[in-house]
Amino acid sequence: MKQFTTPEQTAKLIELGFEKPKGSHSYWRENELVININYTIGELIEMLNRVDDEKLEICRDCGFWFVGTDLYGTLWRELIDALYDMVTLLKEQGVI
Repeated sequence: MKQFTTPEQTAKLIELGFEKPKGSHSYWRENELVININYTIGELIEMLNRVDDEKLEICRDCGFWFVGTDLYGTLWRELIDALYDMVTLLKEQGVI
């Protein structure tokens, strides 16, 4: 399971006005340490906590993650992608 946004997703969220990610993660690739600063699943859920007067639902069914509110919903195989999609949608709609 992916646990971090991609660099492209991270850049989009920063462009939309969110604070930069708080943490970083590192891993080895081809004998070189790679350090990424991307949003975590927890940080995206915190962003969705800003949704007022709407019920937030996160569930998994048949191998897909669903993240939705009373008005919007999104479905992805990876939880981080569903959360990213919902955060982006709600920010662009002015909900958060």
